[in-house]
Amino acid sequence: MGGGYDFILMIPILLFSIVLHEFAHAYSAKLAGDMTATRMNRLTLNPIPHIDLVGTIIFPVIAYISHFPLFGWAKPVPVDPRQFRHPRWKVIVSLAGPFTNILLAVLAIILLKMQLVITPASEPLIRRILLYFITINLLLGLFNLLPIPPLDGSHVLEYFVVRNNPAAEKYFIIIRQAGFMILVMFLIFPPTRDLFHLIFWGLFKGLLILFDIPLDIFFY
Repeated sequence: MGGGYDFILMIPILLFSIVLHEFAHAYSAKLAGDMTATRMNRLTLNPIPHIDLVGTIIFPVIAYISHFPLFGWAKPVPVDPRQFRHPRWKVIVSLAGPFTNILLAVLAIILLKMQLVITPASEPLIRRILLYFITINLLLGLFNLLPIPPLDGSHVLEYFVVRNNPAAEKYFIIIRQAGFMILVMFLIFPPTRDLFHLIFWGLFKGLLILFDIPLDIFFY
């Protein structure tokens, strides 16, 4: 099993995961008092309003062809922090997306553990699907927690470090404008790329160990 077959398995998982990510942002924004996403039809599990031509379609295809980890994004959910009941909701709304992905990864690991207990000689295809579900969601969750604009983690950094700090705000404006280039450099610069890779696989293996799942379960 491999090649295009793996791609067919991963694409619906990626689409589902990024839609849940954006839905979580929209729902938490509604709880915070901001109805912007609701009015713009983004509080929905229908993938069509969330699809971004580059991030949801073109980039995943290029990533797979180039043998990079399958990755993508949807249209960012529009929010208006001025409508939030309290400024701290900015942190909650920002973290809702990546935490949803991490929760989905944990749920997939729990399902895997249950299946291995109930049917030890389970179909390898199911294990492969769960592997993709775990890795894609962990990748989405951790990546979006990076404190680099426009990622979700940057909004958390802005709230705790930049807010009410004029000097920091001045530099953050510059960082925000150069956010995309900083992100690209982070991904291609070996030390930062390898550090992210180390954290990702460390968390992945740690979760398997926590649920007493053999590390070689996906490789036979």
